[in-house]
Amino acid sequence: NLAYSSLKLVGIKDIFIEISSRVFLDKLYSSIKDSQKLNVIKRYMKQKDLSGLIKLVEKKNHQYLRNIFSCTGLYKDKIDNLEKLKIDESNSQEIQNIKDIVRGFCINNKGAKVFLDLCEIDDKNYHKGIRFTFYSNNIRGEIAKGGRYFAKNIDQKEESTGFTCYMDTIL
Repeated sequence: NLAYSSLKLVGIKDIFIEISSRVFLDKLYSSIKDSQKLNVIKRYMKQKDLSGLIKLVEKKNHQYLRNIFSCTGLYKDKIDNLEKLKIDESNSQEIQNIKDIVRGFCINNKGAKVFLDLCEIDDKNYHKGIRFTFYSNNIRGEIAKGGRYFAKNIDQKEESTGFTCYMDTIL
């Protein structure tokens, strides 16, 4: 909400947000023990090459992978597809988190467009779960990005949420 409001206040128009989460891909990746194969799978995922991925992952993961891909698009059109990913408590909880966040965001930002893309890869392994990226129809590339992460406070890890606005792009 803060990032969206800030972008609107500086005059950015036609803003839309893309929501993602590493939880679903991490579940798939944890079943792959060969690190070279995993790197190839991540490269195909980055390219969003479902047919290439299907050839690389075990047959038992094919439907799960298809279900992840089926969630990509306008959130309101893909919300029902999320249900197919409820294979365990962790996934179910993350789906509920996504629904709660999107519901709250849309209540506070009437008419905002929300997209879902669970195929997005967090190359830096920085975010712990839900991530979000802001775009505008009038601006090429990302204008802001953020999500949940762990911050180290002395000897304790604290869960935090933050975002970065790309000022060069905004200006």
